[in-house]
Amino acid sequence: MRPMEILLRLSEGQATDDLLDFFQRREMPARRLEEEDCLAVELPAGLQERHARQEIELLLRVWQLMHPNVAVDVL
Repeated sequence: MRPMEILLRLSEGQATDDLLDFFQRREMPARRLEEEDCLAVELPAGLQERHARQEIELLLRVWQLMHPNVAVDVL
């Protein structure tokens, strides 16, 4: 069974590698899905689900400030 994950879809597939690297540099396990523009980010262990999601969403906001032309949908 896989750990709980948040699925993300980017408006620009070429930015997917950058977001993947961003999460991995912060020791957040993430992986590219079959769709070129989608990632799955593993919820941090040891946190309640709500807090784990908030942590990922905060990191995502930071990344989006650096990439204002890329929209990211949480699926």
